[in-house]
Amino acid sequence: MKTEELKTALGIPAGGTTEVSPENFALYAKQCVESGAPLVFMYATDEREGRGVFVVHAVYAAKDGFLTLASAVPQDKPAYPSLTREIMAAHWFERLIHDQFGIVAQGHPDWRRLIHHENIPAGTYPLRKDFAWNTKLAHAHEPYPMHRVEGKGIYEIPVGPIHAGIIEPGHFRFNVRGERIITLEGKLFFKTQRSREACGREDAAGSTALYRADFRRYGGGTYARLCASRRARVRYGRTRTRACAARRVERA
Repeated sequence: MKTEELKTALGIPAGGTTEVSPENFALYAKQCVESGAPLVFMYATDEREGRGVFVVHAVYAAKDGFLTLASAVPQDKPAYPSLTREIMAAHWFERLIHDQFGIVAQGHPDWRRLIHHENIPAGTYPLRKDFAWNTKLAHAHEPYPMHRVEGKGIYEIPVGPIHAGIIEPGHFRFNVRGERIITLEGKLFFKTQRSREACGREDAAGSTALYRADFRRYGGGTYARLCASRRARVRYGRTRTRACAARRVERA
């Protein structure tokens, strides 16, 4: 279904982004998906300065483009009925929005953190406009319960987040019985790209300063050592290849 046809079916006006009430947000989401327009993205914006609200946006893929529905929630009680109850694709998006803005998706089936780990203090919402980019957070120990399976012969195997390689860090929790994997849960986002306020700042100097501060704060030295180790491995590999080739020539 095309964008304008979808809006007509939903009974909403034509044009760009359409704002609906929080009570109807999930209803319209279900109708969009049932009409052949899947949910592809969700994000939020902090509009407290001008309107006194946060706005949650949901983007659906129609045949000829994208349909964006938005819903404003009050700043003193930022909450709306969860879309995940109707659309499973909203699961991570809603958890991400809560970590970034503190907006609650009421009725969400798995209301744990997503990108915030145990060391991030509760109530930290870095995409709110009043959150200073150079804030130094205290080290917290917030609970993050992992799913587990109990029973005779069930073993729990933790893997990561540090792996024997240069892949992205990630913690994986296996519940197994013999060689059969019953459940696998992953905890990711140990390294998140923090564009944050740079996306909303027009001055290039401000964006550059934010990047440099993030680089210093979140592992510039580690990254440099990683690059050095990569170069060392490449040099070692090339030397070994040349040595093996030389021995083959001698044997011939």
